[in-house]
Amino acid sequence: EEGKAGAKALDARLELAAQVLRAHPASTLPMLGQILVEKRATLPACMASGQDPSELLEELWWATRLVGHVLADDGDGETPIPPDSLAAASASTPAGGQNCVVELARALIDTGCMALDVNARGALSARLTETIVWSLARWADTYLMSEDTGGNLHAAIYAAAGGVRRGTDIANKLAQGGGGMFSEGNGGPQALDALVQIGTAALSHWPGETSLQK
Repeated sequence: EEGKAGAKALDARLELAAQVLRAHPASTLPMLGQILVEKRATLPACMASGQDPSELLEELWWATRLVGHVLADDGDGETPIPPDSLAAASASTPAGGQNCVVELARALIDTGCMALDVNARGALSARLTETIVWSLARWADTYLMSEDTGGNLHAAIYAAAGGVRRGTDIANKLAQGGGGMFSEGNGGPQALDALVQIGTAALSHWPGETSLQK
């Protein structure tokens, strides 16, 4: 019980930080995305060199957890919707411009795709994988599989062309077709495909981790 209370208090503090970061998404979201990219790229090299990855894993844990809070609210008891400031930032993205909300989501998904790479997976701890899955689930509840979608994305995934996609190939496809918010025609099926594969990897490669399995 004490552990649950501590985790809840931690998330409450991160929620406050997320509110601050959402105030200026055009500048803060790219910064968060860059942190994820840099930490993710550094981790395999750290492991290959024989260095202690503990500090880097901790930094990546905090960054991933914070991104989950920034991109989506808890939504407990309500239909999850994108935060107002992020929805406005996405809507104001000019044609052909980089959508800061989509780009941060891509960075988060790409981080999760480390679980699909046999070399990168060895660098992941169960604790980090758990918070990656938590952040992706929170994001998916809001942007991919909210209650008012009617299940269309679930059907669309079976019609997605190109077969099984892995690693960064999945995340890179999310940018095709412009800056939409992961609609069926703009990266939604590929994102759902990635989440299914990441979830399957988490179940199969960390079988004894009860909290991760949940």
